[in-house]
Amino acid sequence: MPTKLTGILILVILLLFSALVHGQNHGNLRQQVVDSVRKSEKEWKLDESTGVNGSVSGMDTVGVDVFYANWEYRNSQMDMLIVMYASSDLAKKDYPTAFQGCADCLYINKTPLATKVPNLGDENRMWEDRSKPLTGIVFRSGKAVVGVSAPSVELATRLAFYIEHQIDPDK
Repeated sequence: MPTKLTGILILVILLLFSALVHGQNHGNLRQQVVDSVRKSEKEWKLDESTGVNGSVSGMDTVGVDVFYANWEYRNSQMDMLIVMYASSDLAKKDYPTAFQGCADCLYINKTPLATKVPNLGDENRMWEDRSKPLTGIVFRSGKAVVGVSAPSVELATRLAFYIEHQIDPDK
């Protein structure tokens, strides 16, 4: 299962791939997602010790807003990472790099899947881990590039849709 260190590593990799991006303030996006999940998924427990909301100290020159959280569910872990860009064009440009970076650096046993999640974001890709029950989705929705991982396709998809429904395409 991904650990807190893995989540932080995802964050750092996406930030490094985004070095030319200028961020915007997106308010309480992380909290909106957390509230949405809490409302619908009573058994998912937020790990309160993790979380990034907004700009990352020491990475101000990167200029993106980052939102990270993870949940525990039945002895499994689910992670969410949202990177908000200054424009949809910048997010679209960085999306292939973000997918490849997460997949190659963090999930060595990852296999990209041809399957896409219908009606999720502007574009999306799925992967699964060959050595353990772990599925991930990386998707782009407007100015946001989002990565989620969970122990099943069904859980990863549910988490991805909770996130997408909170992303305001006009902000």
